[in-house]
Amino acid sequence: MADAKKEIVDERVLTIKKDGQEDVEVKFSDLDNEGKVLFNKVWLIKKEKDNFISDTNFRVEQLMILEKSYLGIMQQYVEKDDGEEKKSDESDK
Repeated sequence: MADAKKEIVDERVLTIKKDGQEDVEVKFSDLDNEGKVLFNKVWLIKKEKDNFISDTNFRVEQLMILEKSYLGIMQQYVEKDDGEEKKSDESDK
């Protein structure tokens, strides 16, 4: 049997955006070794940034739900407290 070697082609593409200029797409497979190292660094930083944004957005949603819950409890507390003050005002008369 012949040893068939399958070449894995990395098809990742980065888009470089510059103000006032046309976007440039950079394909990993088109780069030399030094370019691939730089590409990987940018790719990892971008991935880390995207993960950070996702995690932060998730945490913000959690905190908003928690805040809403505690505001509801606080509103009930204030309404109960106001009701007790009205009863004591009426009994003082």
